[in-house]
Amino acid sequence: METQSTLLARSSMNPGWGMQVPATRSMVLHLIQGGNFWLHLPDREAFEVKDGDILLLTRGNAHLLTGEIDSKALTLDEFVRQPAPDPALPLSTLICGEFLPDMRLGKQVVQGLPECIHLHHHDVEQNPHLLLTTQLLWMEVGSLGAGSELLIHHLFDTLFLYVLRAHMEQSQTPGWLTATRDPQVSRALGSMHAEPHAPWTVEQLAGIAGLSRAAFARRFTEAVGQSPLAYLTDWRMHLAARLLDRGEASMYQVASQVGYTSEAAFSRAFKKHHGIAPAAFRKGKTPALAAD
Repeated sequence: METQSTLLARSSMNPGWGMQVPATRSMVLHLIQGGNFWLHLPDREAFEVKDGDILLLTRGNAHLLTGEIDSKALTLDEFVRQPAPDPALPLSTLICGEFLPDMRLGKQVVQGLPECIHLHHHDVEQNPHLLLTTQLLWMEVGSLGAGSELLIHHLFDTLFLYVLRAHMEQSQTPGWLTATRDPQVSRALGSMHAEPHAPWTVEQLAGIAGLSRAAFARRFTEAVGQSPLAYLTDWRMHLAARLLDRGEASMYQVASQVGYTSEAAFSRAFKKHHGIAPAAFRKGKTPALAAD
């Protein structure tokens, strides 16, 4: 899986702060040091995120962050124009980052994830990968130097994947992430990912999984939340969108790489899936389908 990560903000605040975070098509991650904050989401009761916790919002919904439960939340423009915090008063430091999962896996990654993944500080402290990555991120953000932008980008990517892994290890919700824990379903997924151009049948995939056709179809659907061939089509169409977005391959080459021998058949399937013809998508008439 590939991601595109960005450091949105690093802010130090005195008590009583609050900010409005607008909606985005990306996932958003928040970390805080030296204090706690409250998360306010529409139609949900506010809850507290404590020093050392990790918060990942997977839907990109607009939300509020406040130092106290009843603090006023400023718009981002108002928030960044505030005077520097008073060092004589208690300080909290907030890091915000966003993640745009690679378009070929957007739906598969998001499917099955809750709107909010909240890892408590004691869970982070017991997970050496999460703990080390957050420590390195805080150190790099706090003392920018040569190569910091690239390092922060990769640290955010790494943290994002470790958060997903930690959630996956605890989750029972159907989806691509949880399905990778099933070794037999995972083998079939690996084959589809490695050879999307192959003319896969349920029987062939069942053979790779070492199961009967009926047992495999049932087990795959329970684990992934889609039938094997529906998932394969999803995967092919997201991969096709990525190839078209890169603009390096001809339409025939894109069609061939995702299992279609006819450009016309590929075009029909792509339009049915994405709601736009592949030629129009390539010309940039629609935003990249990152979370279709």
